[in-house]
Amino acid sequence: MFLLKLSLRPWRLSPFSQIFSCFSLGLLLFLLGLLYCLESGLKPVLYRLRTEQVVTAYLNSTENPENIIDSIRLAVGAQSIKLIKQEEFLDEIKVNYPELGKELDQLGGEKSKIIPRYISVEGKLPKDAVEKIQAISGVESAETSLPRSRSIVGAFSALRKTAKIFMGVIFLVLLMGLIHLSRMNAFSQQETLALLKLWGAGFFQLRLTGILTGIWIGLGSGVVAFFTWTYCASGIFEKIKSFSPQLEEIESIDFRVGVTLFVMSLGLGLLTGVFSRVPSSVKGS
Repeated sequence: MFLLKLSLRPWRLSPFSQIFSCFSLGLLLFLLGLLYCLESGLKPVLYRLRTEQVVTAYLNSTENPENIIDSIRLAVGAQSIKLIKQEEFLDEIKVNYPELGKELDQLGGEKSKIIPRYISVEGKLPKDAVEKIQAISGVESAETSLPRSRSIVGAFSALRKTAKIFMGVIFLVLLMGLIHLSRMNAFSQQETLALLKLWGAGFFQLRLTGILTGIWIGLGSGVVAFFTWTYCASGIFEKIKSFSPQLEEIESIDFRVGVTLFVMSLGLGLLTGVFSRVPSSVKGS
């Protein structure tokens, strides 16, 4: 019990410093959790962007579209294949560009020569899907969506790498901050530790005080991180996801991450307490 009271001595001597340290470390843990969710959530998004594509195959007016669809299915595998008729294309033009739709309507029978018929092929296609589709009889030309998504893939890849770097930096800052704080607390306890050693306390009893002090810091930081995650993480993450439609595919915030941050904080506090040094003045007394 005496060692437990002794481990709380830094809180009695400088309560505001301890509270500020707990809030600072807890917010760093919260930021670490956000970066982890962002980095892990981008992984499936990048995989989909790299593997899935949309190929648009433009048809001539002589071939039967059903025969072309069967040929495409045999060439690139069973994928989502949809025939876009001229009427459907014109209806979409009228919705998005009303003036252009009116002009096309005024062309009468000539509009069938202007409005294209095309087939949209979606899914995980082979790299040479465009070449295979273009080789099918009745297909005038084909294009893929991969070039348009290349810049998005590059940006998200850079964002994921940046998140990893910041996660490593924040973890090191957390560890260094806890070690520095544990040493400061040990220095504030050196007179009492020296008295304990005169009373016959061994190395384990002297080290146990530092361990308990580290656990208190880890507990306070973990509580801050847990409650900040519980009440703020969802709102912040939803704003991050609103930056791009592609980010909307990222899974929602998991409550278990907050629990993990709490346990991690306790573990870091225990670790810094274990590796904290007993003041040299106590060793030599």
